[in-house]
Amino acid sequence: MTKLQLGDARGALAAADVALGLDPSFPDIYMQRAIAWKMLGKVDQALDELNKAITLWTALPRKDGNGPLSTAHAFKSQLLQKQNKPAEAMTAAEAAVAAAPEQGGEYRQRIRRACR
Repeated sequence: MTKLQLGDARGALAAADVALGLDPSFPDIYMQRAIAWKMLGKVDQALDELNKAITLWTALPRKDGNGPLSTAHAFKSQLLQKQNKPAEAMTAAEAAVAAAPEQGGEYRQRIRRACR
């Protein structure tokens, strides 16, 4: 199990710091950091990490689809909703749909529920 799965957000951040020292261009690490910061209630830090992950995933050629990029955008949308930033949340949600159109219906349903 990972530190995140064990609920150890601070431990996950420390492990991610080590991983970033080895490869700072690996977007999954930033995604893990975003999740850890959210667990600690630090939404601004989580958004910063998500933006780094999104930038890196956008630059990568994907053979297996854009699922991780889409997931990062969807997570960003959720965090922006919590910050009461509906326009920015909608933009992030639309980016999630654009990154993985095959999941578009699911994301659109989430958006509709969140905007009620």
